[in-house]
Amino acid sequence: MTGKDKKEILNIIQSKGWTLKSLGERWDGLSERQMSRIVDSSNIRDIDAVNGLPKRIELKVSHHPSGNSTLMFKSGKIFQDYKNNGLFCNNDLVSFYQSVELKIGELIKEGYSLDYQDSKVKYSNMKVVFSDDGISQITVLSKAVFVSAKMVSPNKIELILSQRIIPSQVKLAHHTYMINLEPHNLHLKECLNW
Repeated sequence: MTGKDKKEILNIIQSKGWTLKSLGERWDGLSERQMSRIVDSSNIRDIDAVNGLPKRIELKVSHHPSGNSTLMFKSGKIFQDYKNNGLFCNNDLVSFYQSVELKIGELIKEGYSLDYQDSKVKYSNMKVVFSDDGISQITVLSKAVFVSAKMVSPNKIELILSQRIIPSQVKLAHHTYMINLEPHNLHLKECLNW
C-alpha cells in the first residue's frame, strides 16, 4: 500500500471520529499497534470496513466547583461545550441530566456511536438501552425520566420513561419500551429496584 492509501484509510477513520485505539477496542480488543499494522497493510476489504463505520462522538460532562455542569463534545483533538438546551453552565442537576439524555437520544437517532464520560455518573444513573443486536442504541434512561419497570417474561423487561422523543416536543410523554434482556441489556435489571 502506498503512503497515499495509508493516509486515505486513516483520514476515513478520523473523519468519523474514531482513533486507532478506539477502533481497535471496537474490533475485538485489538491493540493500537495491531491497528497500525492493519492500516499499514490495508487492502480494499479494510477500506470497505472503515467506510461502513458509524460516526463516533466523545461526550464528557464537566462539573465546575460553583455547581454548574456542562456537556462537552470532542471536535478534532479538543473538547468543546454544547452551548444550548440546558447543556451549558446548568446548576440544576435534574434538568441538566434530562437535557443530556435528550441530546444523547438525538445523537443515537442520527446514527452516532457514543463514548460518554462523567465523573458524577453516580448522580445520573444513566443507562444505555441497546437493540437486540447489541450495537444499536435505542435510548438512554436515568432516574430523572424513569416511570416504571417490570419483568414481563424471564427474558423481557418493560420500561416506561417520561421523555421528549423529538426536540421540538414541549411536554414530556410516557413511552413504553419492551426490551429483551440479552447480555448487553442485563444492566437494565437494576431499574427494577428504582
